Parts: sequence; structure tokens; C-alpha cells
Amino acid sequence: MKQKQVMINGIRISYCENIEITSDDSIRKITCFLHGWGSNKESFTTLFPLRKNCIAVDFPAFGKSGKLEKSYTLKNYAEFLADFIQKVIIENTHNIYTKKKLAIEFVVHSFGGRVLLKFLDAQFLQNKRFENILLSNVICIGVPFYRHLTKMQKFQIYLSQFLNRNTYTQSLKKIITPFFSFLFHDKNSDYNALDGEIMKKTFQNIVNEDVSVYVEHLDTCTNNSKNLKLIWGENDDAAPLYYAKNVHKKYPESELFVVANAGHFPWVDNFEAVKKCF
Repeated sequence: MKQKQVMINGIRISYCENIEITSDDSIRKITCFLHGWGSNKESFTTLFPLRKNCIAVDFPAFGKSGKLEKSYTLKNYAEFLADFIQKVIIENTHNIYTKKKLAIEFVVHSFGGRVLLKFLDAQFLQNKRFENILLSNVICIGVPFYRHLTKMQKFQIYLSQFLNRNTYTQSLKKIITPFFSFLFHDKNSDYNALDGEIMKKTFQNIVNEDVSVYVEHLDTCTNNSKNLKLIWGENDDAAPLYYAKNVHKKYPESELFVVANAGHFPWVDNFEAVKKCF
């Protein structure tokens, strides 16, 4: 995989690719990997060899990509994905393969799946921006299709919002934060690991948005639910298995593979099992 960088909306974006489309290919086929929250493109390293042409990107503020200057919403990340596809995937191959269709397979994990759901809804159903793109497959791994916040996570988010309300509460923040950081240690590792108010606000924006509404027309976004594949760790505690079962029940033509002895990163916990269904 070749390591590359590109500027998108003022942020230096890191991505890697291994694209070897020949002049004999009637359709350009590319697999795009989207990582989860707190992770990066390198998390898919063992999966890259399973696809001929692939590309993986570090979302803004993750991996080797640049930091955010302001908090992002799920919509912002979806718009970033649209810009990345246009600037990197489409424009970089357009001059050579102008007469060929572009088929994209998405492999998404956790947060990356939420971004894709938002992207598909906005770009394919509403704006019709990418009518020249064919979605060949969508592989979802541990995607939180439904909003599931623990009472502790809800309290942490409420507390953060309260402490940033005004000058008085911000002064309390210096006293209260160390105590609650100790009290909540490891109870919400994603939130506690965040550096700075911009990323904490971004996290709040992401987890507070209910993406289950986009699941309702997922078959339309993917052209056909036969193109949808769900790969889930049986012991996934971040995105429980019943998420995948609910989606599979709604779209019985989709494929569901439950990976034994695996959690939120099934290809890491049980690579051979994932390889067989990938």
C-alpha cells in the first residue's frame, strides 16, 4: 500500500492505496475502507491483501490526518467522504478511464459505518451527486446502527455540556474534572481518551445522532440488499450482535456472518474466520 496525502477543506488527509486497474477492465472496481472511532486506516492492514484494488483513509483528526479546527458532526464527516471520493477516487482515475464505470465496495467498521450511512442517504438519495458510481458491495463490521448510550455515557455528556455552559460553570470545571476523570476512568474509554474540547464536542455530536433512520432505506442506498454483508463478532460489546440481527431480519437477502470468539474487531480476534466470509 502506497502512503499518500491530500488537502481537503484545509485539512491534510492521510490515505493509502494499492490500485492496479488495467486497460482491459471494463469496470473500475475499488474497495474503500473506513475505520472506526479512535482507530485509523492501519487497522485494516491484514484485510488489504484480500482485495485487488483498495484504498483506505484516515478521517480528519484520526491517524496521520490533520486535526480539526472546529467540532464536526456526522454530516461534516459524510461531506468529507463525498469530497474524498470525488477528489481522490474519481478524479485520479478519470483521465485514464473516462469511458468506464466506477464500482465501489465499502468495508466499514463501527464509526466508519455511521459515516457511510449518512453519506449514502445524503449523496445517493437526496443530492444524486454520484449517479455514475455503482455500489458493488457494502461490508459492515460492528457498526452501531442504533443509538445505544449507557447511563454513564449519557451522564458524562450531560456533565460536559453543563460545565461549558458559561464562565461560572467553566471555572467549576477545573475543580470537578479531575475528580470525575478518576471516577469514570475506563468506563467510557472513547470519551476519556479524547484530547481537547473540539474532539469531545465532536464525539457528543456523533453519538447523539440516531442513524437508525437511515437503516430504513439501506436497501435503496445499496441498490439491493443482496449487496449488504454483515460481519459481526459474537462478543461485540460496543455494537451488540442484535444490531446486526435486526438489520438482517429487516433485509433477509443480506448476508450475516457471526464470528466466534471475537469482539468489536473480529478480523483481529479471528482472522481466519473473517477471511472465509470476506
